[in-house]
Amino acid sequence: MKCADDMKTFQAALMADRVYDFLAGLDDTYDKVRSDILRSDKVPSIENLFFMVRLEAQRQITMLGSGTKIGEPANTALVSWTTVPCSFAVSSRCLTSAKKDKLKCDHCGEKRHIIDTCWALHGVPDWEKK
Repeated sequence: MKCADDMKTFQAALMADRVYDFLAGLDDTYDKVRSDILRSDKVPSIENLFFMVRLEAQRQITMLGSGTKIGEPANTALVSWTTVPCSFAVSSRCLTSAKKDKLKCDHCGEKRHIIDTCWALHGVPDWEKK
């Protein structure tokens, strides 16, 4: 059973490399998150890592405000999101009509929404069924 142990060790090393590559790609606004993660004893999963960075980005938007945009050079860790007009949620429902016209879903290719609010992917929301 040495091969199975070797495979687990290899997969753990591969996941750690992915985490370190992701951390290396973060810009300076995420230095605190990066240092907190590197200081921890256990390497988090890539999903948990992304969650921590996303949480920090949302905290910065909420606390600093001032029309911060995700996806622009200052926040390159989070990809392809438009201006965050609402304080706690990124949703195409929060956008003005002119801004919705610029959106395009990566899943279905339709305009005026993003993948996070795509009904083809997530189903029709309860508020629309009524």
